[in-house]
Amino acid sequence: METTGPMISPEDTQSSTTRMVVAALMTGVALKARDVAASISRSTGRDVTPAGISGILSRISDPSRSDLGNFIQKHKAGNAWVYTLSPAAKPLSEAQAYDLTQKTGADRYTLAQALRDYPALRRKIAGEVRPEVPKAAFRMVRKLADSVRPGRRIDFTARKAPRPSDHTVELSIQYSSRYVLSMAASLRTFILLCLAAVLAVGAACLFVYVFLFPALVLVSVAVIAWLGRQYFRRSREIR
Repeated sequence: METTGPMISPEDTQSSTTRMVVAALMTGVALKARDVAASISRSTGRDVTPAGISGILSRISDPSRSDLGNFIQKHKAGNAWVYTLSPAAKPLSEAQAYDLTQKTGADRYTLAQALRDYPALRRKIAGEVRPEVPKAAFRMVRKLADSVRPGRRIDFTARKAPRPSDHTVELSIQYSSRYVLSMAASLRTFILLCLAAVLAVGAACLFVYVFLFPALVLVSVAVIAWLGRQYFRRSREIR
């Protein structure tokens, strides 16, 4: 008597395929539908079409149809979509990630549980805030001479910004007929540079006063003494 194995319903097949699609995304690799289809076909021996996988990826990457879609990034590459799981969702287990693709189920792992267990997901779902690129505190560039006000060898410009910390000060010095050296800094940095310059000049003056000035006085006295000695010697010779 010939026996047959248990019949697998289309729903179970779809569920199994979706789980394998989720497992492929959990690797963190950027994947296209044909890449996932080829991987599943090799591992199961079943003929899985890219069109079928594309439908699954389209559903689970849509936040309105799948909670996991909040953490799947996709972009167009040629005629195909490329899907990548956000790094914030990598700590999820495969079972948890699969449950997030389902909208029903009594014991399924919910989005609320995921946000509680993994705070990084809460920050991701709230919207990724791009870190503000800090502006250079000080920059020095060379410009063409006609880029500053004509007829000025030295030009000083202050620019206001909405935030006081973003105010900038620019000093332009024309050192040739064609080029200008431009130095720009934030207001705070400019003040610090001015203070540093004043301290440097003061330190130089103190150094001159403490070390060079006495030496200069000694040299001057020595020169005067030598000149006086020469004068008196000449005077005796004349007499």
